[in-house]
Amino acid sequence: MRKFGILFSVIILWPGLAISAPPPELASLAAGQNMVGSASVRLLFWRIFDATLWSKEKTFNWSQPFALTLTYTREFSAKSLAKTTAKEMARLGSDKAGLNEFRDAFRACIDDVIPGDRITALPVSDSEVQFFQNGKDRCTLERPQLKKDFFDIWLGEKSKFPNATAQLLGRETVHSFD
Repeated sequence: MRKFGILFSVIILWPGLAISAPPPELASLAAGQNMVGSASVRLLFWRIFDATLWSKEKTFNWSQPFALTLTYTREFSAKSLAKTTAKEMARLGSDKAGLNEFRDAFRACIDDVIPGDRITALPVSDSEVQFFQNGKDRCTLERPQLKKDFFDIWLGEKSKFPNATAQLLGRETVHSFD
């Protein structure tokens, strides 16, 4: 009976354990290993991915090193992820010049994802973001203002998921359905 209780505890606590430990790709990077916040992003009834914001400090600041990890709970093609990312960047006001080239480069950078796959994005500068997939360094993409344009999808004031954004930023959540 004791073994069952331990196993049950591990199963119940496992998601929290997975989210609180920084992914291995951050071990030697400047982004640090402090979790600022985490959130599950849902669309209607389906959980799409779990997001975790990491920072050198325990709070988020655009001028300090940080990284964002998305752990997917559903299957998506790289083509779909790249298209959705570019579409959101455009919706949020990103300069449309060169956005198709960014979409194609991002598509080439990542593979299709299945449940449990992880993509971590780490800003290198205001115009460069480094991408990891399941701990493997995939590419560094460059575009004017890419840091702000890309991360605004999850961290910006006009995010489609304000409750998740508030949780990622370590703030009180707003009363809405994500």
